[in-house]
Amino acid sequence: MSMSARLARPGDLTAIVGLRRHLADWLALQGSNQWQRAWPDEHGQIRRIEEAIDDRATWVVCEGDRVMATVTFFDYDVGRLWAEMGGGREPALYIHRMMVHRDYAGLGVGADILEAAHLYAAYRGLAWLRLDAWATNVKLHRYYGRHHFVLVGHVPDSVLERPDMTGFPSSALFQRRVRAVPGEQEKDLPSAGAGGVLRRGILPARSRG
Repeated sequence: MSMSARLARPGDLTAIVGLRRHLADWLALQGSNQWQRAWPDEHGQIRRIEEAIDDRATWVVCEGDRVMATVTFFDYDVGRLWAEMGGGREPALYIHRMMVHRDYAGLGVGADILEAAHLYAAYRGLAWLRLDAWATNVKLHRYYGRHHFVLVGHVPDSVLERPDMTGFPSSALFQRRVRAVPGEQEKDLPSAGAGGVLRRGILPARSRG
């Protein structure tokens, strides 16, 4: 399988939205309520995806011309979800909207992306990887636990009561300590899989500012 990774472009919006809908349908078949309603609504959700693409925060992993996975990285706390958590203001890389098409399930694509995110955070000198997960998806929580993320709490009610956060469903907060990776070891880092192609894209992007 030949993969490539790059920053998402405006023309990828339809594929990313379609990927989310594909996963929402699959989740429904598993009996999960995750993503069965767009937040805050369909228009607002698409707008947030579009804005992240415009901000050069969203990446896509492709097989040929097909978008097989996507992830969004921010180096700030979108929505201030972590502001009231202990250590919540420490520098972190925030992972959003990591999605992998079910045709590629079981190949370790999500795990590769998480490892690439860890390496990216390490090279930027950040202390944590952080993400917010769907509150009721226990299987997803276990998945992140297997990849060294720890559930540290939930988004406080004071945040969820804000008008701009009404009904926010991804309130389980997970983080993973970033371990330093010396620059001279870069040649020894894995280069295969989704994480490899993503790493080769995002680490040079760091030097371009």
